[in-house]
Amino acid sequence: MTPALRAARLVVGLAVVALPLAHAAARSAQGDAAWPAVIAVAAGLLVRLLVGATPAVVGALAVAPVWQVLMSPWGPPGDFERLMPWLAFLGAALAWPGPRPWQAEGLWGGAIAAWALVLSLVTPVVAAREIDFTLAAAAAPNEAGVVLLMAAAQLVALLLFDWYWGATGAVRRWTWTALMPGVAAAAGVALWQQSMNPAFVSVEPWTSLRRSAGTFFDANATAALLALVGPIVVTAAARPRAVPQVVWGAAWLALCLAGIVATGSRSALGAFALVLGLHVPSSSRPVRWLAVAAGAALVAVVVAADRVSDASMGHAIGRLADTLRTLYEAGPEGVWRFAWDRDGYGPAAMAMIADHPWVGTGPGTFGRLVTGYARETIAIALPPDNAQNWWRQQAAETGLLGGLPAFACSLLALTAFARALARREHVAAAAPLAGLGLFALVAPPMPHPLLQVVAGLVIAHAVTSWAPPP
Repeated sequence: MTPALRAARLVVGLAVVALPLAHAAARSAQGDAAWPAVIAVAAGLLVRLLVGATPAVVGALAVAPVWQVLMSPWGPPGDFERLMPWLAFLGAALAWPGPRPWQAEGLWGGAIAAWALVLSLVTPVVAAREIDFTLAAAAAPNEAGVVLLMAAAQLVALLLFDWYWGATGAVRRWTWTALMPGVAAAAGVALWQQSMNPAFVSVEPWTSLRRSAGTFFDANATAALLALVGPIVVTAAARPRAVPQVVWGAAWLALCLAGIVATGSRSALGAFALVLGLHVPSSSRPVRWLAVAAGAALVAVVVAADRVSDASMGHAIGRLADTLRTLYEAGPEGVWRFAWDRDGYGPAAMAMIADHPWVGTGPGTFGRLVTGYARETIAIALPPDNAQNWWRQQAAETGLLGGLPAFACSLLALTAFARALARREHVAAAAPLAGLGLFALVAPPMPHPLLQVVAGLVIAHAVTSWAPPP
C-alpha cells in the first residue's frame, strides 16, 4: 500500500474522531450538553483498543434502528442531533487503522479513500464558514452542527464499507444478525402506528399524512431500511435451525412488506419489488418461490388498488398505484417532469450547481439553501429537503471536483451490477444495488444519517458477496 494511502487513512481516522468533538463544542455553544458525544468517542476508542472493532460494529448496528426512539426522552423526537453519539462511538471504533490501513482493494480502495479524504479536508472549512470563521458567532443560530453531523455520517459509512470488505464470513453474518431485532421493531412500530395509534412515537407531518414514521420518526427512512435490509437478512443473517428457510423467509418478507405499506413510501415499495424480482432467477428454490409469490401478490394488489386501497389513507400501495396511473395519463413528458423536476427541487438544485459548479456549497448545506434557490427559480419557497436525486445532491454539495470520488463509486457499483447480470448465481447478491439505485434516482433516503451508514453496509455486502470472504 502506498504511503499516500497510509497517510490518507490517518487523516480520515483523525477526522472521524474530531468531527463529533467539534459538533459537541458547537452544540455546547448553543446551550446543549457536550458530554454524550465526548463519552461516545472515548467508549469507541476504548472498545477498539480492548477487543477490536467487530464488537463495537455489531453492538452499534444492533441499536441503530431504534436509537432515535431510545434518545427521544432527551430531546425533540426525531432530532438528527441526537444521532451524533451513535456516530461518534462507531466512528471512533473504526478510526484506528489496522496493519493494513485500507481493507478495500483496487479501484474501490482508491475511490473510498479519496471520498473520505475530501470529506475530512473540506468539512472543517465549511463548518468554520457557517460561523463566519470566528468563535464569537458560534453562540448565534448557525448550521455548523448540521454540516459536521452529515459529514461524520458519510465518513462512518465509508469506514464501515472498508471494514466490511476485510471482515470474515462469520463476522459478516453477525453483522446482519445484529440488525434483525431493530429491523423487526421498525416494521412492528410502523404497523402499530398504522392500525392502532398514529401518534405513537411519531411526529408531524407523518401523523397528519396518515403515514407511519416508524422508529426513525421518518416514514421514508424507515421504509428504506426495510426495503434494503429485509431481503438481505433472509439469506445473509443467521436463522433458528428449527425454522425452515421458506418459513423464515416468508415471515421476514411479509413483515417488511407490511411495514413498507404502512409507511406509504412509493419508492421503497418499488425498490423492494425490484430486489425481489431480481431474486427470482438466481436464488435457491425456496427463496425463489418466495420472491415469485410476493411479487405476484404485490402486482395484483397494485393493479387492483382502486378497489382495495385509498391513496389518501397513506398506504404505499394506494399511493404507488395513484402515481403510476397519473404518469400513464401524463405520457413521456409527465414521466420526465416527475423524475427530474420533483416538485421544484430539481430546478432549484440545478441553479445551485450552476452557481457553485466545481466545489459545491459544502456537505449538509443543501437543505438550508434550497428554499432561497427555489424562490428564485420557480417563485416558490420550498421547505428544506434533499435534492430528490442523490447524484444531483452530491454535485450541489461537493461540486463536480469534490464529488468525483463519490461518482466513481457509483460507476463502480454500476459496473459490479452489470457484471452480476452476466452470471445468474451472482444476481441475487447484487440485487440490493438496483434497489439502492432506484432510491438514489427518485427519493434518496441517504440524507438521513443512519441511512447513510446502512447504505454503505448494503453496498459493501453487494460488491463483496461474490467471492468467498477471507
